Amino acid sequence: MTLPRSALLAAWAGAVAAGRARTADALLAVAGEDEPHMVDPAPGFTAPASLPVPDPGYLSDLLVLLGAAGEGSPVHVRCVLPAPGDVLGVPGPAGLRAAAVDAGECVVVEGLADGSGGRTALALVPEVEEFGPAGDVGVHVRWQAWHAEPVPGSPLATSVAEADMAFRLALGEATTDLESLQLSSWRPDATAGLRGRGGVAQQPLPPTLGPRSLRLLDRAEKVMAILAVAEGDHGGAVTGWEAGRRSASLAELSRATRAAVAAAVSLPG
Repeated sequence: MTLPRSALLAAWAGAVAAGRARTADALLAVAGEDEPHMVDPAPGFTAPASLPVPDPGYLSDLLVLLGAAGEGSPVHVRCVLPAPGDVLGVPGPAGLRAAAVDAGECVVVEGLADGSGGRTALALVPEVEEFGPAGDVGVHVRWQAWHAEPVPGSPLATSVAEADMAFRLALGEATTDLESLQLSSWRPDATAGLRGRGGVAQQPLPPTLGPRSLRLLDRAEKVMAILAVAEGDHGGAVTGWEAGRRSASLAELSRATRAAVAAAVSLPG
C-alpha cells in the first residue's frame, strides 16, 4: 500500500456514500492484509444521529451506516494530509488537529444529519500499531472518531483540474530551484528504480475516480516516493544556506504533493 490509508478510505468511503461501491470491496481495498480495522470514539465524541457507529465498532459498521446516510442526503468525504506547520483543511478542535498532524493524515466526513434538522461532520484519524516477530508482522489500525468543526474559508483546491495545475507548478518550481543549486537533490541512483513502479494503477481504487484523478494520483504518488528517498539526505549541500534552500524547496513540493493526493481522492474528476 503506497497511498496513505486516509486517501484510500476517503476515496472508497465517498464511493460507498454515493452508492457506487460495495462495503465489502471498500473494506478489502482499505484494510488489505491488516487486521480488521476498528473505529473508536475520541474523548467526548458523540456519534451523529445519521451515523450511530457502535462504541467501539468495526470500520465495516461505519461504512454500512455511511452508505445508508448517503441515501438520505449528499455526504462529502475528503482526505487531508497535514504536516507540522501545515494544517490547511484540518478542522478543529485543537485535539483533532494535533492527532491528525501526528498521524500525517485524516478523513473528514461532512453533511451528516445531526438529528435536529442541521448538518454536522466527523473526522477519522488512524492509529497504526505493528505486532509480531520480524518476517511475520501484523498491523492493527484503529480509526479515532472526532467531532469536526467547520473549516471557515479554507483555500483548498475546488477541482481536480485546479489541484493538478497547482501540483505541476510546484513540481516545476522545485525542479528549477534544486537544479539551480547544482546539487544531487533528486538522487538519480536511488530513484531510478521508481520508473518501473506500478503506481496507483495496481492499487484497488473505486470507480468514482475519473481518468484525470487517476493520472494526478499516479504522478503524485511517484513524487511522494522520491521525496521519501530525499528526506534526511543533504543532497550534496555543503553550506547551511544551500541545505536550507533545498529543505524549503522540498517542503513546498511535499505540501503540493500531499494536496494533490487529497484532491484526487476527494473531489470529482
